[in-house]
Amino acid sequence: MVKVLNPLGSTEARGAYGGTVYNTCRGVTYAKQNRAPSNPMSTRQLRIRGILTDQSRAWQALTSVQRAAWEVYAAANKPMDWTGKPLHLSGLNWFVKCNVRLKDMNLAAVSSPPAIPGPAAPTGIALSKVTADLKIAWTAPTGAGFSLDVYTLGPISPGVAGRIERSKHALYQVATGTSPVVLVAGAAVGTWVAWVRVVDHATGLISGWVKTSLAFT
Repeated sequence: MVKVLNPLGSTEARGAYGGTVYNTCRGVTYAKQNRAPSNPMSTRQLRIRGILTDQSRAWQALTSVQRAAWEVYAAANKPMDWTGKPLHLSGLNWFVKCNVRLKDMNLAAVSSPPAIPGPAAPTGIALSKVTADLKIAWTAPTGAGFSLDVYTLGPISPGVAGRIERSKHALYQVATGTSPVVLVAGAAVGTWVAWVRVVDHATGLISGWVKTSLAFT
């Protein structure tokens, strides 16, 4: 890894260019070799890839009217990237994003775009230690038809910044279920971080992430 000043003629650069990756961490801009990511082919990876393939095929099976409706939705709904700039997703992108989440939860896929906004972010998120287990609690949202999508990272050393890119999917939990639930049985000592968002069963839309952590001793 090499520290750089004014990368690519700018004050800051992020992303890959050629065989080099540019990024900034704690105010230091650096460049490193772009290495191919590992491909562990876990059970979950294979499942998600299968769902992606199925939903790409399902898009082709939609009528022209249905696909046009998704394109209209995509034009009116542009999520933001890390710079705050809008991402220009296609109707296919939105169709797959919504339905991959639904099918991953073993729920029915949707053929029409959402007609309601995405759910609100979860509240009351808290980690706790119960005997040797790491548990997570939350405040149930108003209404039914929501699940919590929970990712975890840990144990990590004190002072290390937990990044969601390094986390793993832990569970889906019906949001009106009993709280708290076991997140990690027999958790190892160290700091644990959890990211939680709400998924709407009717649309596949998601809320923003809520992050929490606990020093597990």
